[in-house]
Amino acid sequence: MNTFSTDDTAIILIDHQVGTNTWASTTPLSLLQRNVIILAKFAKGTGMPVVLTSSQETNVQGPLMPELQEILPEAFAARIERQGVVNAWDDPAFAEACRKTRRKNFVMAGVTTDVCMVAPAISAVEEGLIVKVECDACGSTNQIAEEMAWRRMDKGGVGLTSTNAIVAELVKNWASARWSRSFSTADRLNAPIIRERLPDTSATLDARCCPAWECYRGYIYSKLWAASQTVSTGRKWRALHHACTRPRHPARPHRYREASSSTLSTGSSPRRKPIPG
Repeated sequence: MNTFSTDDTAIILIDHQVGTNTWASTTPLSLLQRNVIILAKFAKGTGMPVVLTSSQETNVQGPLMPELQEILPEAFAARIERQGVVNAWDDPAFAEACRKTRRKNFVMAGVTTDVCMVAPAISAVEEGLIVKVECDACGSTNQIAEEMAWRRMDKGGVGLTSTNAIVAELVKNWASARWSRSFSTADRLNAPIIRERLPDTSATLDARCCPAWECYRGYIYSKLWAASQTVSTGRKWRALHHACTRPRHPARPHRYREASSSTLSTGSSPRRKPIPG
């Protein structure tokens, strides 16, 4: 399995413009924007090279997302402003900017997938580069077009992935000090400070969520476990139970109901309310 690392990978973002993003109806706009920002912030925090490009910013496509200018000011200033070239790889300035990263692996995302993403991804593969497209930071005007784009890229040798999957692949080890420093450096979207206080103790753990929230929870649990070794067995398990049943995210409550204290003490299963009718 050919896995990417931050030392051999560049981030390529194509046409994430305020107007074009609204055309990608197969991916909810909020999710699309969030994943683009996650990728940009991850690249900033880890020092990965980033290439940005846009198409006809003065037309209905509009300018690039303003968040990209805030997160990556240097890459934004150096962005390749194409004037109608559909396949970005056919623009000599864009292709040369990608080559100058001197990375053999590209993580690419763009809108719309069927028009603006397929061609440069396959063109890069044909040049000998290894490309993975972050599908949930892309989108097309309809589902048929999106699925046809996936098929074309897969047939053309392009790898397909998602935001959480590619971040986890690049990180490799959440528990290493290097990655905790990288995530502390990067600004985060929808990633507040998590403060876990072990029950009946003064121990407090602060950790920042990385963009791949689901993966990073395991890292938080490992820190909780390490700290809980200093307290009694009963308190340790209560702390871990609290960590595993707390809401995962303010916007995404945990799908499992937290067990009551009586359930924990007796070991019995919580009673379910009868379904009306």
